[in-house]
Amino acid sequence: MSDKFDFDDFKNIDALGCDGDTVSDIDLETILRDYGEKKEDENIENPQYVQDDKKQPQSIDNVEIVKPQGISITGAFEAIHSEKYAAKTNILQIEKEKIPGSDLEKHAVKLDTLQQKEEQAQHNEVHQDDKISKEITDDIPGKKFIDTETFESIKNDCKNKKQNPIVNFALGDNEEEDVEGEEIPIPEPTEEIDDYENEEEREDIAAELKRLKSSASFKTLLTFIFACLSGVLFAALRSEFSLPGIDIAYDIGVYIPFILGVSVVATLINAVSIINGIKSIFKLKFISESFLVLIFVFSSILDICYIVLKTPAQECIVFDFLYVLMLMFCINSKRIITNNIYKSFSVVSADGSKMVMDNDQNDEFINDIIVDTGCSNDIAYAARSNFISNYISRSFTDYDLCNKFSAPGRILFILPLVAALINYFVLGSFTTCIKSLVGILMAVTPLLQGTNFAVSVYTNGKKSRKNGGAIVGADSCFELNDVQTVVIDDSDIFTAALNGIRFYGDSNADDMILYLNSLYSVTGGPLKALFGNMLSEDIKKLPRIDDIYYHDNMGYSSLINSKIFLAGNKELMEHFGIEIDDGDFETIYKQKSKHILFTAYNGKLCGVFLISYSLSYGVSRAFEAYEKDQVCVVIAQHDQNINYETLFYHYATEEKLLFKIMNFGNAQKCIQKFKTSNTTPSQVVSRTGILGLAYALHGCKSIKFALSAAKVIKIISSVIALGLMTFLAFFSGMTAALPLQILAYHILWAVPSMFVSVFSK
Repeated sequence: MSDKFDFDDFKNIDALGCDGDTVSDIDLETILRDYGEKKEDENIENPQYVQDDKKQPQSIDNVEIVKPQGISITGAFEAIHSEKYAAKTNILQIEKEKIPGSDLEKHAVKLDTLQQKEEQAQHNEVHQDDKISKEITDDIPGKKFIDTETFESIKNDCKNKKQNPIVNFALGDNEEEDVEGEEIPIPEPTEEIDDYENEEEREDIAAELKRLKSSASFKTLLTFIFACLSGVLFAALRSEFSLPGIDIAYDIGVYIPFILGVSVVATLINAVSIINGIKSIFKLKFISESFLVLIFVFSSILDICYIVLKTPAQECIVFDFLYVLMLMFCINSKRIITNNIYKSFSVVSADGSKMVMDNDQNDEFINDIIVDTGCSNDIAYAARSNFISNYISRSFTDYDLCNKFSAPGRILFILPLVAALINYFVLGSFTTCIKSLVGILMAVTPLLQGTNFAVSVYTNGKKSRKNGGAIVGADSCFELNDVQTVVIDDSDIFTAALNGIRFYGDSNADDMILYLNSLYSVTGGPLKALFGNMLSEDIKKLPRIDDIYYHDNMGYSSLINSKIFLAGNKELMEHFGIEIDDGDFETIYKQKSKHILFTAYNGKLCGVFLISYSLSYGVSRAFEAYEKDQVCVVIAQHDQNINYETLFYHYATEEKLLFKIMNFGNAQKCIQKFKTSNTTPSQVVSRTGILGLAYALHGCKSIKFALSAAKVIKIISSVIALGLMTFLAFFSGMTAALPLQILAYHILWAVPSMFVSVFSK
């Protein structure tokens, strides 16, 4: 019996956005008008697709079909579902009972190449406990059923749906939105903060982080007030402002005790930082607080000497004002870091799966990827996880890094001591020795005290959060800075939409949808979500599918109910002897944005699907960020239509060498990397797919550059300051204006350091 192909039932829908009019009973002329120019000499009035008895395909049982070489992914299918079946099946019993004539033994002979044999051996070794039935029994909740009679109702339902703001942002509306996350309800804070290990702790962790942020803000404000007070007293001392009946030039006891008292109170306010500095001195690990402790101790000794000796005001060199100012910048850097940790926590602790970056360089597949794509060996995978662990422990290392990048180091601690001792033995003055020691320590210690580090972390973290990403600790910047290749699954890049559908003869539309879901639920790719949304909510299981093969640039073949099911392009149909009249599809073939998916079952053409692919605005912006960082994007291909032509049609770029399509064999090896894990400790997190991930990686590279530049500036300024201060100490160049001179020197070097920190993002 012949089938008539007239496109009368070709329904034009937009499966993704569901925005468009449903057209029923349209003829080929309308289709050609929508998808291309028609030729005047073409007969499109009543196109026929008639199969006579000679051309009509015979039963698959009577025709010998030569299957082209392909890659078997049955093992990958079992790997995906092994954990789900382990709880339902007695695996040990199945392992002991090797049933003769099973599907695995029947189709083992098809692995006729060395590559296939190696893949099968690897499959047997890794999944030896997972030799079970391939029937899919997972529940599929919340799906909608679609067939040729219900397109209109489904489209109306889609129009009325309200999309998540994260989805809207990822699809792109040409506006940058803040997707940091909703404010977390805050209960009473706990006594101590633990690491984030499960979702039940989210509110407690958020409460403790908010308490730490408030405490740091309060300390910063108080220290700033005392810094201003100390500055006023210092200005009064320098100007020799006299109270009634007191000659400030000779009665030094008027201002020095008050200045010293302000320093003591400011130190008590920041007692935790000072105690950490004392501990680090005993451990011989000099951080920024260590130098502040030494400055406070020796400047206090110097103040006491002035009071006891009644030194005239014009001869006093008081460093307290500069010390309190440094203390204020120190606690302010902690405040900025705490604020960044608190805001990033809303992204990390958000509900739902999040995208992370897996940069395990011990992966056994890395060499295969390098050979296949020619990219750098610093490779990371764009994976997914439901929960991000160890967030607190990773993020709190920022405090240590802040101290590390603001402290001069052991050498610049020893050299001032040596210079001060030499000064004492040469000049023989204890007061001059202390003045030179405090002056040198003040000069070599950066004024900002880690503020440039904190600002760089916060500004890049803020930009990442604006795009749905988060940087988990500044350590991530050093771990991910060398990443030059990112492997991404094609389903995270392309979105497929169904533009038309036609079923043939007595083929059942419902069966075709089920068969396609069985296939793409195993193979993955953009078509998995497309056909998954067409399932009925009462479908509890999908048909059993066996012996899936991928044929390069053509599509898939598999066995369903012991009969061959095909899904692919025209070339795949020709290889399997399925006849297609190209005249009916000639115009659509010319449309680069449209792809035709043919399905055949038991040797007969069953259905034709007109499919288009698209890149969201968020994916395009992610690609722009990768291009800016010169990061190679490797796309793991699971769909025959995902190729360079499709990629560059939707994303025009001159840097085409930065984009690679991984061959299907290596893409299947990476399938476990893209599988959503329950718990993952990660350096970066994204709520908006690869967009947030790209900006988080860009932020890591920017922070690393800013820290490296600030480190160079700090070393140069400290070395120069050491030489200048040593020269002044030995040649009696220290005057009462020395603290102001040191302040001006620090401001001079702080300008380029802060410029790099603010604008490196």
